[in-house]
This record gives sequence, structure tokens and C-alpha cells, in this order.
Amino acid sequence: MQQEPLPPSPPQAMQWALLIITTVLTVAVIIVPVLIFYLTRSLLGFIPSAGLLPLGYMWTCIVRHLFPKDPREYELATKRIEHAVPTSLHKGPGSK
Repeated sequence: MQQEPLPPSPPQAMQWALLIITTVLTVAVIIVPVLIFYLTRSLLGFIPSAGLLPLGYMWTCIVRHLFPKDPREYELATKRIEHAVPTSLHKGPGSK
């Protein structure tokens, strides 16, 4: 007997919707200036729009969520910080 696949959970469905909307908006923001240039032959169509900043932030959040840091990367970052800070700063105030 074959089981039916479960429908996606609401948070997962929202994540997919956000990914699809972000992809469509990104493609639109890239294609619209190209179409404007093609129709008008004016380089003013390539002036960066303010729509790129929120899309860039959304892509950053999506990538951070989909590819979280490995625990070993956190350990490596703490060791780098410990190595960068001189040992004299590790002591409490008033100690020699």
C-alpha cells in the first residue's frame, strides 16, 4: 500500500511562496531596465532602482535560512576571536 505524500506545513508553504515571489520580483527588476533601454535607447533606464535593496536583503535572509552555519564554523570563529585578543585583556580589572 502506497502512502500519499503529506501536504507542506504552513510555514514551509510560506517559505516556498516567499522564494517564488522573490524570484519573480528579481527577474522583473532585471528585465524591466533592459526592456526600457531596448524601447527608448536611453541609458537612463539602467539607473539602479531602490527595489534592488529590499530584494538583496530578502535573498540574504533566504540564503542564511537555507544554508545555516555548521557548528564547527562557530567554534572556529570563537577560536579566531580568542587568538586575536591579547591574553592581558582576559584578566579582570586591577590584576597584573
